[in-house]
Amino acid sequence: MLPVRALCLHRRLPGSEIVGCSVFAAVVSLACSSSSSSSAANFVGMWTITSGTENETCDGKSTTTTLTNTTFTLAQGTASGTVEASNSTGCDFTLNANGDTLSAPAGTSCTFTMNGSTTTINFTEFMATLSGTTLSITNGANITINTAGVTEDCTGSETYMATQISK
Repeated sequence: MLPVRALCLHRRLPGSEIVGCSVFAAVVSLACSSSSSSSAANFVGMWTITSGTENETCDGKSTTTTLTNTTFTLAQGTASGTVEASNSTGCDFTLNANGDTLSAPAGTSCTFTMNGSTTTINFTEFMATLSGTTLSITNGANITINTAGVTEDCTGSETYMATQISK
């Protein structure tokens, strides 16, 4: 998926130590727009985050993390004008390409399990703009983490720059 940064959202059970960690890998949700396969091809390749920040809020506690050196892949989609975003979390999905921007269909979400926690990411916003081999990305999501039957609701957002490292 797109960007891709693996964010650890820690959860505490009452009277316990941290028991779970899940990933907020970002990418997502603007409305679909018309696209072309030639614009999709401009995004295809491996990317690495060179700078940025991630903000998360869980149970009223906010944390900011610096983002760097996380990679993700964008591959040509099966439909014209689409790109498949993927990273190590297994939360992969399709993005729409239109000129120098990427967007995801409204309602884009994914669910995955990591370190004993099941996480559902519901993307609320996404804007990615390409300039040469640099991708500027801003995204946000509502995140639900379930660990041993205990659910925690969080929000997260990321703003970062990524550089294409290979086609």
